[in-house]
Amino acid sequence: MSFAGMLGDATKSLNRFVINNFQDKDRQEVIDLLLGKMSHQSPVAIHDPVHDSIATEMKARLSEYSQKVQIDVFVGTYNLNGKLPSEQPLDPWLCFDKDVPEPDMYMIGFQEIVELTPKQIAVTDENKRRIWEREIEKTINRRGGARYVQLRSVQLVGTSLMIYVKEQNAPFIRNVECTMKKTGLRGMAGNKGAIAIRMDYFETSLCFVTAHLASGQENLQSRNDDYQTINNGIAFTRGRNIAGHDIILWCGDFNYRVDLDNNQIRALASQGNYFEIFRCDQLKRSIDYGEAFYGYKEGIIGFAPTYRYDLGTNNYDTSEKNRAPAWTDRILYRGRGIYQTSYDRAEMWTSDHRPGE
Repeated sequence: MSFAGMLGDATKSLNRFVINNFQDKDRQEVIDLLLGKMSHQSPVAIHDPVHDSIATEMKARLSEYSQKVQIDVFVGTYNLNGKLPSEQPLDPWLCFDKDVPEPDMYMIGFQEIVELTPKQIAVTDENKRRIWEREIEKTINRRGGARYVQLRSVQLVGTSLMIYVKEQNAPFIRNVECTMKKTGLRGMAGNKGAIAIRMDYFETSLCFVTAHLASGQENLQSRNDDYQTINNGIAFTRGRNIAGHDIILWCGDFNYRVDLDNNQIRALASQGNYFEIFRCDQLKRSIDYGEAFYGYKEGIIGFAPTYRYDLGTNNYDTSEKNRAPAWTDRILYRGRGIYQTSYDRAEMWTSDHRPGE
């Protein structure tokens, strides 16, 4: 090859590099911008009569070229109060029933995985999250069946969301994205807030959200406001939001309390009369009145309030604050073709909360 030929080939390679990495990328960003597909935009609706006609016909004949596959998702939420794993194994929580088939996916939401100090809010320590990750992976892979791999693990100060899937199902998952929303100090701090992870599993879009909402018996409106901020503020690429998914799962320490006298709640809880307590549950009322989580469903609560216990005991709070028991730790869902097979709490004494499952 002559020197001129080598120089020509080098020039072509350089041109291809510039086009692939700069010009083509810029063109795609402009196209996405015009179509409203950037994370800060609302999507632009483009109506094509031919496309709409074809889409309608394909939907009508869906059964001819598509089939449904059932997947089982374990959803767990746990406010850790800044504690590390103890000698108590996680099996009663993550592997609670040996007779039930292993789930296809684990969604684990943690709150207060670190203590919510000003230092942690400024510079979050991820070491505790890694310790909990190792403990979870060891527990769910100990059953001797399917092997689970971590799909994503994200942390916002004390809130963390971890997704694990069966290794054999990982190739069917794509378009995984994560985003976060702070709600503490009017959106400036991450001591309160949410993490959302979305994905496409086969042809179904899933969105998983864990949140830690405003605390305090009297702060009902702040909790409802936090939900609205998260629900309206979470945005993924290509104009996707939480509501635009086929299946949506929320879990976390939502901090909703019970509007009953403290002593009355304790007496009813000791009698196992959870129905009477639940009638005055703030989250139930907020959903009924359309103030928060409108359109979401929750399983029947047939277990004792998960908050707040003296550490290492089964006694509700006896400190000076004498906090009233409540179901602060909740799991909600929305979507067609989804149903909850069980709803319970695990008897873990590591924290002042009991984890939900």
